[in-house]
Amino acid sequence: MMSVLAFLCRMLVFEVLSLLSTTAARGYDLSLFERVIVSTVQVLVFAGCWMLFNAICFLLLALQEGRFYRGVHERELERELELGMELGTEEEGRNLSGEALQEATGLTDEELTETLEEETARSTTTHATDRSKTIVFTSRRRLREHVTFVYALGMVLWLTVYCFDYTLLGVNFFFIVGLYSAWCVNLVWRSGSSMGASCLQAAYVLLIAALLSAYFNAHHETLLPEGRPVTREVLVSVVVPVLAGAFWMHTKPRDLVRSVGDSFFTCVLLCLPVLASVGVEPVRILWQDASSMVLLWLFVLEPLLKALGIYVIALTLQTGRRAELLVTLSLAVQLDDVLFFEVPYELRLVTGLLMGVTIVLHLLSLVAAEAV
Repeated sequence: MMSVLAFLCRMLVFEVLSLLSTTAARGYDLSLFERVIVSTVQVLVFAGCWMLFNAICFLLLALQEGRFYRGVHERELERELELGMELGTEEEGRNLSGEALQEATGLTDEELTETLEEETARSTTTHATDRSKTIVFTSRRRLREHVTFVYALGMVLWLTVYCFDYTLLGVNFFFIVGLYSAWCVNLVWRSGSSMGASCLQAAYVLLIAALLSAYFNAHHETLLPEGRPVTREVLVSVVVPVLAGAFWMHTKPRDLVRSVGDSFFTCVLLCLPVLASVGVEPVRILWQDASSMVLLWLFVLEPLLKALGIYVIALTLQTGRRAELLVTLSLAVQLDDVLFFEVPYELRLVTGLLMGVTIVLHLLSLVAAEAV
């Protein structure tokens, strides 16, 4: 049941993001490039919240360890302990410096023994933690690949924040198309699964393709209008989301969540040239004209929900649930479309039927996998 609960939590995150985003969009009107600027500011807002959170955690950890409140006698005790450890084993160090420690601290034998044990345990924990955080690269090539991946992932993080804009129909749709296309390529490239797994994957391929086709038929005039030349609008609204989705699906699942944290600084750096070249005039106008609820959503709630959505994507891919990620994102887009947009009744009925079949199939597959 834990996998079913995890699937429902993923659904909840993206459904809340899509429904609230579409609801709040009725209070303002922004163009494509104005949404890019707003998404950039949202990255900076989340970066500020992240820095504040880390600062508070650092202060709490420092207070818990007593880093700022160690007296002179405690520091002399640590220096004597280090001297004793250098001259021999831990037990020899205690015997060698026992009298000096008692004179420096004024502690009894029992109190001194307890203090030494606490310092030894703290030192052991610190060294173990440092070893667990150590990363070793076997060659320069491995180091270069890791650095390149971190920088590329930082760029894709910035693009994903923009692609999570459900008020722009084409951006989120083509982001899912990129995920779907890369997933199909992976299935073909890594063929050789069992008969049951192949049938299940084929069912996912057909159902998700049907959902995307239904969405495209309902909004084809908006997504790809006839006679539309290849302009920078097409590049930003079609090509970039497809490439961002394909990159996510082709990432290596190992330590992906940690890599997202490592690449966030690159994502923040990308915001600076965007703001310098385009300017923040749209944000200033929006700040003056929009209501307080719209500002609360755009610059507080939506950045947090988008960050949570990116974490869900990274965690889902790290656990190898690529099909579940596609199912979740496709259902979120379809539900938003059914509730807020005018869709023909027949197409709405077909979409609802496909959504129900997809949910039932995925839940049955999760239950069957746990029963094995």
